[in-house]
Amino acid sequence: MLVSIITPNFNSCEFIYTTRQSILGQTHKNWEWLIVDDGSTDDSIDIIKYFSKHDDRIHLLERGYGTKGASTCRNVGIDNAKGEYLIFLDADDLLASHCLELRVKYMKEHPDLDFGVFNMGMFQREIGDVKEVVNLYAEKLGGYLEMFLSYKLPWAITCPLWTTSFLKKNDIRFSEKYSRLQDPEFHSKILLKNDPQFDVFKEMKIDCFYRQPNKSKKGTISVSKTTSSILLYYEEMVDLIKGKHVEDKYNNCLDQFVFNVFHSLLFYSRLEKIAPIINLYKEINYIRPITNLSLKQVVFFARMNQVGLTFIKGAGISRLWTLKNYIR
Repeated sequence: MLVSIITPNFNSCEFIYTTRQSILGQTHKNWEWLIVDDGSTDDSIDIIKYFSKHDDRIHLLERGYGTKGASTCRNVGIDNAKGEYLIFLDADDLLASHCLELRVKYMKEHPDLDFGVFNMGMFQREIGDVKEVVNLYAEKLGGYLEMFLSYKLPWAITCPLWTTSFLKKNDIRFSEKYSRLQDPEFHSKILLKNDPQFDVFKEMKIDCFYRQPNKSKKGTISVSKTTSSILLYYEEMVDLIKGKHVEDKYNNCLDQFVFNVFHSLLFYSRLEKIAPIINLYKEINYIRPITNLSLKQVVFFARMNQVGLTFIKGAGISRLWTLKNYIR
């Protein structure tokens, strides 16, 4: 069974050699690696051309259309994929040597599945230096959509192995409107709209690894890109849920999404300005009233973020967030 590995590339020369080694080391040898360049300005294009010259399974593709970004690159990869199965792999992440072999084995044993979800670990410099697992698990398969809608993400982009025919037959592609939240949007819409057959193989050992940024580097974020993507995701999910008349089933998830996404914004990145966060609150509240988080709370924690108290252990700010009756 041919497996298509799709990798967006943008200035990845620092990591692409290591990623290549993890692919060359696969015990399942029948693969194609489609590397879609997004306008790199470093040496990575020359490096990938060298790879492809010495291995005809490796192909460099140009992003010849669409918006710049990983989503468009992945869509180019889907369009060009020839494999029976398909996996997305970022240019700085790694596959364990058994990854493709065991995934294909499990999928062949379950031929009714459109995709299977497998376990992903983390690392910073080398595999083994971080012991965390990316995946979160639900008690039943229906719980995974609830987790995505609540912004409690159960798996990352490399965790599924897709049946390529499922994506192509249903014309499933990444939305190119998102600069952030591309993965949650992709998985949420599939689970909401396409009624896929899938399984989560939680008993499987870790078979891929996400390169984790240094935890000590909590830098500023592009607030405009992040907030615009959050708003777009929320608005689209609200409309989809209304269209399917399942508000009673998922309204609580939407409430939890708002709570969790503001917690992420206020506690995990330093904010340069408060106004975009306030505007995001007001725009979400316009789409659907926020009942579990007040604007005063958001402003309070945004100010704590700006003066740095949010990031000081023992300051008690995280504990305040979990209390029910405060700063009303």
